[in-house]
Amino acid sequence: MASFNLSGDPEEPHVLAYRLVAPQWASSALSGEGARLYGGRWNSPGRPVIYLSTSRALSALEQLVHLTTPASRRVPRVLMTVRIPRELIGGELWQSDGWQDQPASLASMEQGDDWLLAAKTAGVYVPSAIIREEKNILLNPLHPDFKTIELITSRPFSYDSRLALRS
Repeated sequence: MASFNLSGDPEEPHVLAYRLVAPQWASSALSGEGARLYGGRWNSPGRPVIYLSTSRALSALEQLVHLTTPASRRVPRVLMTVRIPRELIGGELWQSDGWQDQPASLASMEQGDDWLLAAKTAGVYVPSAIIREEKNILLNPLHPDFKTIELITSRPFSYDSRLALRS
Protein backbone atom coordinates (compact mmCIF):
# COMPACT_ATOMS: atom_id res chain seq x y z
CA MET A 1 0.00 0.00 0.00
CA ALA A 2 1.36 3.40 -0.96
CA SER A 3 1.51 6.04 1.73
CA PHE A 4 1.27 9.75 1.34
CA ASN A 5 1.23 12.70 3.68
CA LEU A 6 -2.10 13.96 4.92
CA SER A 7 -3.39 17.10 3.27
CA GLY A 8 -2.42 20.28 5.12
CA ASP A 9 -1.39 20.69 8.72
CA PRO A 10 -2.52 17.62 10.70
CA GLU A 11 -3.32 19.96 13.63
CA GLU A 12 -5.93 21.77 11.52
CA PRO A 13 -9.44 20.45 12.11
CA HIS A 14 -10.35 20.71 8.42
CA VAL A 15 -8.97 19.69 5.03
CA LEU A 16 -9.50 21.92 2.00
CA ALA A 17 -10.30 20.20 -1.27
CA TYR A 18 -11.00 21.52 -4.77
CA ARG A 19 -13.36 20.74 -7.61
CA LEU A 20 -13.38 22.23 -11.09
CA VAL A 21 -16.60 22.09 -13.12
CA ALA A 22 -18.28 23.62 -16.14
CA PRO A 23 -20.66 26.42 -15.08
CA GLN A 24 -23.78 24.45 -16.00
CA TRP A 25 -22.82 21.78 -13.44
CA ALA A 26 -21.85 24.14 -10.61
CA SER A 27 -25.19 23.91 -8.80
CA SER A 28 -25.00 20.09 -8.68
CA ALA A 29 -21.22 19.68 -8.34
CA LEU A 30 -21.49 18.32 -4.81
CA SER A 31 -24.31 15.87 -5.51
CA GLY A 32 -22.33 12.96 -6.96
CA GLU A 33 -24.80 12.80 -9.84
CA GLY A 34 -22.22 12.76 -12.67
CA ALA A 35 -20.36 9.85 -11.12
CA ARG A 36 -23.67 8.10 -10.43
CA LEU A 37 -24.64 8.37 -14.09
CA TYR A 38 -21.31 7.48 -15.69
CA GLY A 39 -19.09 5.92 -13.06
CA GLY A 40 -15.45 6.82 -12.56
CA ARG A 41 -12.09 5.36 -11.66
CA TRP A 42 -13.26 4.61 -8.10
CA ASN A 43 -17.00 3.93 -8.56
CA SER A 44 -19.39 2.02 -10.77
CA PRO A 45 -22.33 3.69 -12.51
CA GLY A 46 -25.28 3.86 -10.16
CA ARG A 47 -23.21 4.91 -7.13
CA PRO A 48 -22.99 8.65 -6.35
CA VAL A 49 -19.57 9.90 -5.29
CA ILE A 50 -17.85 13.29 -5.46
CA TYR A 51 -14.28 13.53 -6.75
CA LEU A 52 -12.13 16.35 -5.35
CA SER A 53 -8.41 17.12 -5.37
CA THR A 54 -6.12 18.21 -2.57
CA SER A 55 -4.79 21.17 -4.58
CA ARG A 56 -6.13 23.59 -7.16
CA ALA A 57 -3.40 22.55 -9.59
CA LEU A 58 -4.25 18.86 -9.34
CA SER A 59 -7.93 19.68 -9.79
CA ALA A 60 -7.05 21.55 -13.00
CA LEU A 61 -4.91 18.64 -14.27
CA GLU A 62 -7.57 16.06 -13.42
CA GLN A 63 -10.02 17.89 -15.65
CA LEU A 64 -7.52 18.95 -18.32
CA VAL A 65 -6.77 15.36 -19.31
CA HIS A 66 -10.41 15.00 -20.38
CA LEU A 67 -10.49 18.24 -22.40
CA THR A 68 -9.14 17.05 -25.73
CA THR A 69 -10.08 19.88 -28.09
CA PRO A 70 -8.98 23.52 -28.21
CA ALA A 71 -12.58 24.65 -27.81
CA SER A 72 -13.12 22.52 -24.68
CA ARG A 73 -10.08 24.08 -23.02
CA ARG A 74 -11.39 27.60 -23.65
CA VAL A 75 -14.73 27.04 -21.90
CA PRO A 76 -14.80 28.95 -18.60
CA ARG A 77 -14.99 26.79 -15.49
CA VAL A 78 -15.92 27.20 -11.85
CA LEU A 79 -13.34 26.39 -9.16
CA MET A 80 -14.88 25.32 -5.87
CA THR A 81 -13.18 25.10 -2.50
CA VAL A 82 -14.68 22.63 -0.04
CA ARG A 83 -13.94 22.39 3.69
CA ILE A 84 -14.06 18.85 5.08
CA PRO A 85 -13.75 18.04 8.79
CA ARG A 86 -10.54 16.00 8.98
CA GLU A 87 -12.12 13.23 11.05
CA LEU A 88 -14.55 12.45 8.19
CA ILE A 89 -11.73 11.25 5.92
CA GLY A 90 -10.98 7.62 6.72
CA GLY A 91 -7.53 6.83 5.40
CA GLU A 92 -6.84 5.83 1.82
CA LEU A 93 -7.87 3.16 -0.64
CA TRP A 94 -5.15 0.71 -1.63
CA GLN A 95 -3.86 0.64 -5.16
CA SER A 96 -5.06 -2.55 -6.80
CA ASP A 97 -3.44 -3.90 -9.95
CA GLY A 98 -4.52 -1.80 -12.90
CA TRP A 99 -5.82 1.10 -10.81
CA GLN A 100 -4.12 3.55 -13.22
CA ASP A 101 -5.48 1.85 -16.35
CA GLN A 102 -7.39 3.83 -18.93
CA PRO A 103 -10.26 3.15 -18.92
CA ALA A 104 -10.46 2.51 -15.19
CA SER A 105 -10.18 -1.08 -14.01
CA LEU A 106 -13.06 -2.99 -12.48
CA ALA A 107 -10.85 -3.63 -9.44
CA SER A 108 -10.56 0.07 -8.56
CA MET A 109 -14.29 0.59 -9.17
CA GLU A 110 -15.13 -2.36 -6.91
CA GLN A 111 -12.80 -1.06 -4.23
CA GLY A 112 -14.51 2.33 -4.28
CA ASP A 113 -17.95 0.69 -4.34
CA ASP A 114 -16.99 -1.37 -1.28
CA TRP A 115 -15.93 1.81 0.54
CA LEU A 116 -19.21 3.53 -0.40
CA LEU A 117 -21.35 0.58 0.69
CA ALA A 118 -19.53 0.21 4.02
CA ALA A 119 -20.34 3.90 4.74
CA LYS A 120 -17.85 4.01 7.61
CA THR A 121 -16.49 7.41 6.58
CA ALA A 122 -17.78 10.32 4.51
CA GLY A 123 -14.44 10.65 2.70
CA VAL A 124 -11.35 8.73 1.69
CA TYR A 125 -8.05 9.56 0.01
CA VAL A 126 -7.19 7.98 -3.35
CA PRO A 127 -4.06 8.40 -5.48
CA SER A 128 -4.18 10.52 -8.62
CA ALA A 129 -3.82 8.45 -11.79
CA ILE A 130 -2.02 11.44 -13.34
CA ILE A 131 0.57 11.91 -10.58
CA ARG A 132 0.48 8.88 -8.30
CA GLU A 133 2.26 10.70 -5.45
CA GLU A 134 -0.58 13.25 -5.30
CA LYS A 135 -4.01 12.51 -3.93
CA ASN A 136 -7.65 13.10 -4.56
CA ILE A 137 -10.52 12.78 -2.11
CA LEU A 138 -13.72 10.86 -2.66
CA LEU A 139 -16.82 12.00 -0.78
CA ASN A 140 -19.92 9.93 -0.18
CA PRO A 141 -22.90 12.31 -0.50
CA LEU A 142 -25.18 9.67 1.10
CA HIS A 143 -23.13 9.45 4.31
CA PRO A 144 -24.95 10.95 7.34
CA ASP A 145 -21.98 13.24 8.15
CA PHE A 146 -21.83 14.66 4.62
CA LYS A 147 -24.01 17.57 5.78
CA THR A 148 -21.05 18.92 7.80
CA ILE A 149 -18.97 19.39 4.64
CA GLU A 150 -19.05 22.99 3.38
CA LEU A 151 -18.62 24.70 0.04
CA ILE A 152 -16.67 27.78 1.13
CA THR A 153 -15.80 29.46 -2.17
CA SER A 154 -16.78 29.25 -5.78
CA ARG A 155 -15.06 31.41 -8.38
CA PRO A 156 -14.58 31.65 -12.15
CA PHE A 157 -11.60 29.76 -13.57
CA SER A 158 -10.06 29.68 -17.04
CA TYR A 159 -7.10 27.70 -18.29
CA ASP A 160 -4.10 29.71 -19.42
CA SER A 161 -4.24 30.10 -23.22
CA ARG A 162 -0.87 28.34 -23.50
CA LEU A 163 -2.59 25.12 -22.44
CA ALA A 164 -4.99 25.22 -25.38
CA LEU A 165 -4.27 22.57 -27.96
CA ARG A 166 -3.25 23.80 -31.37
CA SER A 167 -6.03 23.61 -33.95
